[in-house]
Amino acid sequence: MVQIDLIIIFVLLAFVVAVYLAADRLSHFPNRGIIDVPEFLRPANPSRMQELLNPNFENGMRLTLPRREFLQQQRKSLHYVLEFLLCTAHDAYILLEFADNELWRETVTRPGAADSQEFITRASRLHRAAVEFRTYALFAIVIVRFWMVFRTQWWLPFSPPRIADLREIQGIKFHASYNRFVQAVSDLALLYGKEFQEALLNSLVKSDPLGP
Repeated sequence: MVQIDLIIIFVLLAFVVAVYLAADRLSHFPNRGIIDVPEFLRPANPSRMQELLNPNFENGMRLTLPRREFLQQQRKSLHYVLEFLLCTAHDAYILLEFADNELWRETVTRPGAADSQEFITRASRLHRAAVEFRTYALFAIVIVRFWMVFRTQWWLPFSPPRIADLREIQGIKFHASYNRFVQAVSDLALLYGKEFQEALLNSLVKSDPLGP
């Protein structure tokens, strides 16, 4: 009887997943092109992220603040990190769609165009960079949420997290991966002209509102 119940639950879960995937596919944004992309990007502040990943910044607070105050500051810093990761994971998904659409156009819709190979090369580079960075961001989001709940509470007996440990996850180094991602976006957008390149980069990277 228990085995039958488990089978029913599995079938229902599979049905729900199938319906979700079908709905997602049917509502998919059609042919996401260079005009569409900037409107859907969520700018993030890489300068702030670099500060938070700096071990010197973190070690200074660890040495000077009482444990309870330090844990509160760590949780606050992790919220900044999480906001950056949520924005950039979303952006990587949008730009992955853009890269795939460019590849489809150049290999299926209009193969053999004069500038086709350059579009294919740069779109392929963006595809790889977006997949790599989105993988990093999704892993980091899980880690950060876990740390916020279990390792920044003063009443739990766990050691505070080291935010600088996020500099590399699963062999993916944050700085190198993010730079490759932004550079790949810039290179592909430049094929459409300087104004499109600037539009995408301005929509992708947010300057520090308190900076000069």
